[in-house]
Amino acid sequence: AAAAKGPGGAPPPKALRAERDDASPLAASTQRKKRDEEERIFDPLFALTCASFAAFVRDEGVALIAAQLDRCFPPRQGSKSENLATEENLASSSLSAFKRRAQEACLFLVSSYARAKSDSIAAMLRRTTNSTDWSGMKEPRDVREIADATLQEIQKVDAEAAAFLSTAVQSEGKEKETVSFEDTTVSRGRRYYVPSHATRSEVTASVVRFSLRAFAETLCATRRFSRGGFRQVELDVAFLTPKLVAFGGSVSGTDAEFVDDLLKQCVAAAAARCLDPAPLDPAIVARILDAKQSRGGG
Repeated sequence: AAAAKGPGGAPPPKALRAERDDASPLAASTQRKKRDEEERIFDPLFALTCASFAAFVRDEGVALIAAQLDRCFPPRQGSKSENLATEENLASSSLSAFKRRAQEACLFLVSSYARAKSDSIAAMLRRTTNSTDWSGMKEPRDVREIADATLQEIQKVDAEAAAFLSTAVQSEGKEKETVSFEDTTVSRGRRYYVPSHATRSEVTASVVRFSLRAFAETLCATRRFSRGGFRQVELDVAFLTPKLVAFGGSVSGTDAEFVDDLLKQCVAAAAARCLDPAPLDPAIVARILDAKQSRGGG
């Protein structure tokens, strides 16, 4: 139907226009998708930069501002000691509140960065796993390229976290302060998949844990593995194990055990879907990994 016209044939004001009822569903879907993509635009490095700034505010910024305010507004002459003590207590509590808010912001931004990186690596693992013909795979001769790509992405995360979170690492030291912020978007049982502190080791370990969980879940969704397919998973995991467990071990021994358990779950998922899950001879695994190491891979 033709659109209604205003006086003199001019189109009616935009506020008075009726929406067309013959719009294409595909066009509407495309517009919604475009709008959703625009809302999801997110730069992980920008979040990490902001987290570094929040860590600076927590460690040095609040104290510097407080010192400058003391210079500009010194205590009044002749004030009673009781009033001075009250003012000092209020100032101290205010500074603690500011530092706590800065720490919460830092942890929130670090968690956003880690989640974005984890989602990217997990999507890469899912695509490759789902597109692989596991039931027709022959005996493995080398580690797959996806294992190299996964390791490189995690090493990149570790390098970025080291560059932006160095101040946070130095300030927190060995005694990490527990903050009130918790990632409320995840349940208590998934607390290992988000950073608990804004440090390099926590960020990297959380990305490792999330990526391995996604890999294990994708393997569980695969219908069947041939013996060669199962052995390929076993070889890939053997290549990743020492490096990823080391990232977990940089946080604590418990985190290293958790990462090791996730790696074992990946192998177990493939074995449960294989009719003949005969493992590779350890000597063969060592020879393949040694050859890869000699070529400069990993």
